[in-house]
Amino acid sequence: MPTNVTKVYTDMKHIVTIILISFAFIGKTYGQQLPSLLTELDNAIQKKDIYHKRVQDRIDSLKRLVGNASDDELYSLYEQIYSSYNNFQVDSSFHYIRMMERLDDVKHDNTRRLMIMMKKAITFGIMGDFSSAIDIVDTINVDDASSEVRAEYFHTCRTVYGWYAEYIKDFRHDDNHYGQLTQAYRDSILQFTPQGIRRDNVLADNYIVHGEADVAIAVLQDILAKAEDEQKVYAYYNLAQCYKVKGDDDKYAVYLALTAIADIRNGVTEYVALPELASLMLKMGDVDRAYTYLFCSMEDAHFCSAFLRTFEVNTIFPIIDKEYREQEKRNQMFEHTLFSGVCAFAVFLILALFYLQKQIKRVHNIKEKLSEANKRLAVTNNQLEDANRQLEEANMQLQGYNSQLGENNDMLSRANDLLQNTNKIKEEYIAHYLEMCRSYMDAFENFRKSLLKLAKNNQQQELMKLLKSDDVMEDEQKRFFADFDKSFLSIHPDFISEFNALLKDDCQLVPKKGELLNIELRIFALVRLGVDDSTMIAHFLNYSLPTIYNYRSRIRNNSIYDKDEFNRRLMAIS
Repeated sequence: MPTNVTKVYTDMKHIVTIILISFAFIGKTYGQQLPSLLTELDNAIQKKDIYHKRVQDRIDSLKRLVGNASDDELYSLYEQIYSSYNNFQVDSSFHYIRMMERLDDVKHDNTRRLMIMMKKAITFGIMGDFSSAIDIVDTINVDDASSEVRAEYFHTCRTVYGWYAEYIKDFRHDDNHYGQLTQAYRDSILQFTPQGIRRDNVLADNYIVHGEADVAIAVLQDILAKAEDEQKVYAYYNLAQCYKVKGDDDKYAVYLALTAIADIRNGVTEYVALPELASLMLKMGDVDRAYTYLFCSMEDAHFCSAFLRTFEVNTIFPIIDKEYREQEKRNQMFEHTLFSGVCAFAVFLILALFYLQKQIKRVHNIKEKLSEANKRLAVTNNQLEDANRQLEEANMQLQGYNSQLGENNDMLSRANDLLQNTNKIKEEYIAHYLEMCRSYMDAFENFRKSLLKLAKNNQQQELMKLLKSDDVMEDEQKRFFADFDKSFLSIHPDFISEFNALLKDDCQLVPKKGELLNIELRIFALVRLGVDDSTMIAHFLNYSLPTIYNYRSRIRNNSIYDKDEFNRRLMAIS
């Protein structure tokens, strides 16, 4: 094993215990999910044709782009079509490898030529032509190639030699040459390829081969934590192999099921997890699922023309088929035994019926006597129910009286509170009104004295000028409105905000700077005080009657309530 691989191996052993404890709960959860995962897999198999059509539609959409593509675009399109076909229909994928080979750009591009050769080797391996696959990888020279091409070459060699080693192990037990080659290229991947999920999967595979399943589990759980959904399938399969090594069949089945679900839903027809799960189901006693999974695997392997998978399925099919047929025989025997038992039970039932008929007659006589007693008891119960009903009605009436009395008390209490509040307001208004009257009397007395003084001094012009001027009345009117606004807001401090709550957002009333109330607010302040007559309001505010009508109509039109509700809420302002 190379030096850097040994270092990684040692470091992982130091932290494996902590990581395994962290993921112990996850493993337990997956074990509990096995029945639901198998059901999910069964449903995916039933929808297999839908997933196949999805892959074919994607391929067809790529094919439609070929006609208008440039040479450079053709290579990319052919490569995408090849990738889509590679695990779906291997014959078609090989056709598009040939199409890529014929492109002029490829003939002069060593990197693309090498990548196509590696794709061809993988395709030959899937088709079961290992001789051609090995001939190709043996002739590839990557000494002058880029690091990316060399990394892909190591992966290709590990895959091809690994497949062939698995294929021949049942025929050449003493030949481990290709197994050693597989390990050598596995070591090369770990030594020369950059860090990443693909390399980590190979690292985990290396630990599994060397019997270090616990260390591999730690690596794979780390992959699952950071990988995208489509990248998790290889980690799932490697985790299954870990638990196979550990002898934990439940978790082994869980991760095989997760792998198989991903394969089926991705439209993959060249896979290993489902037939392996079929063998495990047979071991766990679920023969029906084992047969179903293996039959699905056989169909997909033939559809894909994947010789290697067909060979693997055919190897285990006779075992499962034999067990399935034996189970059918056992089921038939059980059904025959069950049918005989049912017949015997039917005879017993007939004899029992004759006995029951006699007992029924006897019971009938007893029932007639009980029926008479029940009738008399029913009459007594009815009388008792009538008495209980009358008592309940009386209780309900009493409760109604009590409830009505409570409501009356509440109404009386609210009326008393309102009366007290009203009296308090009236007292405050009367006191303020007397104070304003006294103030105006003093003002007019002062005005009279000033006029008398001018008259005594024979200042006729100043006297006439003062008598003709409206300034005194305007000043007094402003002072009057200011006193009114101040007095009203002292009794109804929240009037402006509560009144604006009755209006639309874009129709709010805001007094000018230096004012407490504007004309609109003053009109409805008078209404709140009980002065609802527009003539009185016009006289009080020294405006014309049409002006007051217009203000009142406009404000009501800007309200969020109808007229009656608006008036009710206005009078309810505290």
